[in-house]
Parts: sequence; C-alpha cells; structure tokens
Amino acid sequence: MKRLSYIFIILAAVLAVLTGCSDSGSDGPAADISVLHLRIRLGSTSRSRAAGDEYEPDKLPASDGEKMQSLRIIILDKNLRVEHNTLWDLSSAPDVTFVGQDYPVRANEEKKIILVANEAGAGLTLPDGSVMSASDYFRNIDASIGKAVDLTELHQLTMEGGAGGIAVPLPMSAIHSYTIGKAQSYSATFYIHRAAVKYTFRFTNADTRNVRKVTSVAVNHVASRQFFFPDADFTDTDQLFWSAYRTPAGTSVSDASWEQATDVAPGETAEIGPVYLPEGLSGLTEDPYAIAFSIDGRESGWFDLNWSIPQTPEQTEPMTDLPRNTHVIVNVKLLPDKPFQINYTICPWNEKTIDIPAFN
Repeated sequence: MKRLSYIFIILAAVLAVLTGCSDSGSDGPAADISVLHLRIRLGSTSRSRAAGDEYEPDKLPASDGEKMQSLRIIILDKNLRVEHNTLWDLSSAPDVTFVGQDYPVRANEEKKIILVANEAGAGLTLPDGSVMSASDYFRNIDASIGKAVDLTELHQLTMEGGAGGIAVPLPMSAIHSYTIGKAQSYSATFYIHRAAVKYTFRFTNADTRNVRKVTSVAVNHVASRQFFFPDADFTDTDQLFWSAYRTPAGTSVSDASWEQATDVAPGETAEIGPVYLPEGLSGLTEDPYAIAFSIDGRESGWFDLNWSIPQTPEQTEPMTDLPRNTHVIVNVKLLPDKPFQINYTICPWNEKTIDIPAFN
C-alpha cells in the first residue's frame, strides 16, 4: 500500500466513572460515565508536502481551503440519541495541532461519532427533496433533549456538484463507530474525508523558441451531485480503504470547462488549478474519464485518461472511477513539432482495494 496523507483527528477517552448521573427516566443506580478528551491534528501539518513526496515532489503544503476551518462533533449513544453536538471554530488557526475538550458520555456501549467539517456554505438535499444549509441541519441535532438521529437519513443526504464545482473551504465528513467500555484510557484515530476530488493541470513547453498559450481546460463525467457522507464499502475500520463506493441514483453527468489564459514560456511549466469537483460515478463500462483543452487557438478534442503512479508511469489503466479525496494530476507536454503530448500522473486506486493518497 502507498503512504496516505489524510486529515485526521485523534479521539482519546480518559478518566473514569463519575457518579450522580443516571439514565433519563431511570430510578436505578447512577450510570457509569466516561470522559472523552478530544485532540485534533491536521494531516497537512504532521505530513507536510513542503519537502515533497513521491506523488507531488514540488508541491507546497495545502491551502487553507483544503483544511478544516470548522469541525462539528456529534456523539450518539447506543440508542442513537445525541449526547454531544459541538462546533469548533478553527478558522483563526487551521494549522492547529492540538485542541482539547472533555465530553462526558455513558460507558459500556457503542458510540456513533459523526464528524462534519467546513459546513458553512454547504447545501444539503434531504431524502424528501427539501433543501437546507448544512449548518442549519446539523445544528438542529439537539443534544439538550437527547434527540434521536435517523442514521438512514444521514446516509441519504446529498449535496449538489456539477460543472460549477465545489467551493472552498471544502466540506468534509465521516461517521464512525467506537465502543467505550469501562472506565479506562482509550485511544483511537478517526479519519475524515473531503467531499470533493481535485484536478490539477500542468503544461510544460518543450518548444525552446515559442511561447505557447493555453486558453481553457475541460473534463467530462462531472457528477451533478454526491452523497454528503461517503457511501462506501470500507475494508478497514479506519475507513482508509474501500472496495466500492456509490453515488446517488439518477445522478447525471456533464462536461465542465474553465477559461484561463495562461502563457507557457519556452522550457517552463505552468499550472492551472486546482479545480474541485464532486466524486464521479464509479465503474464506467465505456467512455472513461477524459480531458480536453485549447492551446494556440486550437481545440485538442477529448483525450481518455489513464491512471498511473510516478514510480511506474508505463503501467496505466483506464480511469473509470473517481472517489472523493483524490487528486488527479494531468501533465501535458507541448512539443515544437507536434501539438501536444499527454502524460498521466494520477493518484492510484484499483478495483479491488481503492488505495488513494489524499490531497493535502
């Protein structure tokens, strides 16, 4: 497996039994309470790309738009009732590596940990077709009354995508299960996934005499919407790898293009992007993902994308899946005697276990 660089948070349960707190409506003995202490680490801080890596050796650390500006933590008890719903504002220091807060919860049961980052600006479509902001939706999950949460509804929440792309800061989400036993110390890592994919286009001018002008780029198979939380068959408890993922039924696809006049000097490389789009439909049986661009007033037509990794660029496969939190890098070489040549450097995955270094 290749090294992964996900934004993640670490949740540690510490301390012990607290008495005097009983279950609501119960006259029995006081319930055992464990205290959770939350710590946040950002992957872009602990695994900075400033020195580069095997996928993007020349890239700097992620922009603030790819980091957590806010984080909502919702903790559900075994009956799926809310024990805590807290929103953390990280906008003043998105590189923060430690923040702590105590969350008393009942012990000896499985919890659901719901994580939502950068909810402001994200819109949700509910299963009944109604639309509301993500901030309003998750804020209304009321911990003060122990509101019961419909996990089926959470998994059916969708967000719009399409050719307009996804605005930054990028929404992120995850739902994890974690069992709190008797009073003792606990430690676990919970990964949170950006609800977007990232495209970067790099144009290298191999013509030593002439400036080349790129005026637009385009991609196809851009999904009109996606699930807000990942709908995937995870193959590990950390939710790092999955064997399949799904998009909402009836999701349409379209082309998306960006006009960006860019001069590429002789011998130089110019970059267009990043562009953030929803995760794509999976398992296309024909017409794999493709790109197009305009250069020197000429239209390239569509080029099918294959994926490869830098270590073995000659080993390519058609790009028929595009899961969230993936970075697609397209390298285009502009030759003096030919209009262009495309090299593919796409973060890898395969149809058995999706194995994708996330973008940071």
